Amino acid sequence: MASSRTPHDATQAAVRLLASRDRTTAELDQALERRGHGLQERQAALEAMRHLGYLDERRAGALLARRWLQEGRSLAAVVARLGQKGLPGPLATEVAEAEARASGHSDQAAARRLLEARRVSGPRAARLLASRGFPEELIARLLGLEP
Repeated sequence: MASSRTPHDATQAAVRLLASRDRTTAELDQALERRGHGLQERQAALEAMRHLGYLDERRAGALLARRWLQEGRSLAAVVARLGQKGLPGPLATEVAEAEARASGHSDQAAARRLLEARRVSGPRAARLLASRGFPEELIARLLGLEP
């Protein structure tokens, strides 16, 4: 049975989705697919959103990176998560590094703030920092586990 949806329907859905928050192209495409829009409808909607300036990978990535860095995640974890959201590797790295520079982020300072805020130590602190993507060497140094 053929879909009665049109490219216009997909475009309207895309506008509604982007009104709530910026999304990467991959996120928007997946959301439209979940709503039952076919490939051609989605492609037309994505192109329309790009043309109108509503879909901007760099802007969406920067907003996500800023939020995740503020949450106390490592730079490497932010880059990886941006990749999971559909940003190409070089763009994910560029956006995350730019946000880190703009905010004065350093993994060491972020890890320290996180430990102070959560008031954890020992193995719980190590698990927390590892879950936020901090490197083992930094975790060992901050927790005094270096030989």
